[in-house]
Amino acid sequence: MYRPTSSKQLYAYLLALLALVAQPCLAQADVVYRFDTRPPEQIFAEGFAPRGSDLSLVDHWRYSSSARSGFVGTTDRHSIALEFAEAYFQRTGTRRGFVYRISANQHFYSVALSAEDLLQRMRAAGAQTSHRRFAQTLRDGLEAFGWEREYVSDRAIPGTMIAAATEVTGTSLAGGRMRIDETEPQDNPHFVITGTHANTGPYPMTWPATDYPSSSSETEASSDDEDDGAVGPPLAGDVLAVAGPSGYMHPGVFPGCDASPHKRSIGSNHCPKLSSMVNVSKLRRITLILLAEDGPFPGYGHDEL
Repeated sequence: MYRPTSSKQLYAYLLALLALVAQPCLAQADVVYRFDTRPPEQIFAEGFAPRGSDLSLVDHWRYSSSARSGFVGTTDRHSIALEFAEAYFQRTGTRRGFVYRISANQHFYSVALSAEDLLQRMRAAGAQTSHRRFAQTLRDGLEAFGWEREYVSDRAIPGTMIAAATEVTGTSLAGGRMRIDETEPQDNPHFVITGTHANTGPYPMTWPATDYPSSSSETEASSDDEDDGAVGPPLAGDVLAVAGPSGYMHPGVFPGCDASPHKRSIGSNHCPKLSSMVNVSKLRRITLILLAEDGPFPGYGHDEL
């Protein structure tokens, strides 16, 4: 068994493992899933609406523009949707929700595939050098969220595309985990079978005219970022995440108070507030400092920190 013997070898080994985890699956999905706390009678009638109209997939992923995102996040794995439910239950105190089975169509795109495609085009154009921080945002997102297999719809999902719902409940266990129980699926009587599948190509996007600045107050703060420490304050392009039982989770996969086309009270039972998020980009910079025993790694100089 291979064992890295230096900090540089360890860093390269970790990057290789992360790359394997983050590789997108080329087979596109015909069914996707979304966890929500609203009941089937509401979702079957209303469907899922995006929180806003911003169709920048990078903004959606790094969550700085979450309140304005024009995408609806889903996953192509039922088991991963259950992990979203567990994380939501743990962090909000809610113990009941629903996993919805949705028929995908050409408006659904793999986020990981789209990010990988953009990085490849940036490499071919030499833009990873001129847009180093923007490219790092894409890599941070892939490393943190690649395992989620997120597919986003670039428009509202009507109720007729939602095939069924299963009720899920959580029971606290020792060690901080939860047991997730499911009921039998409740079919949507208004579901229309289309035989479609998610888009086989990446979502169309390109890199900005200028790179992210070296410092910014744009990134939403988290309690984990109160002490700037050696890596400084949050930077433009930093990726934020929710710490779940199996890894970091993209906040867009959780239900939000403003996700319905109809206004609801902030005090609604369906709108508990998620606790503070983790700045995974800042954690990467901390890791680089801890591993840099023999000086900066190639391609990761002081400016990258």
